[in-house]
Amino acid sequence: EHNRGVGSKLIEEIKSIAKKHNCDNIILDVWSFNDNAINFYKNKGFEESDNDESTNKRLSSKGLTY
Repeated sequence: EHNRGVGSKLIEEIKSIAKKHNCDNIILDVWSFNDNAINFYKNKGFEESDNDESTNKRLSSKGLTY
């Protein structure tokens, strides 16, 4: 089931934990064909970075804002 807010709550909790540990970057690997997930993370402030030619897309939150 989608659009229930669980993913958004998880991302906010992860950002909160990162902040507590003075982490300013979160890196995600997402299947390159999973456009829904890629768009979801981009909407949460992540950007594509350092992609290789594998089946994954790497997204990063460099410069996390809290």
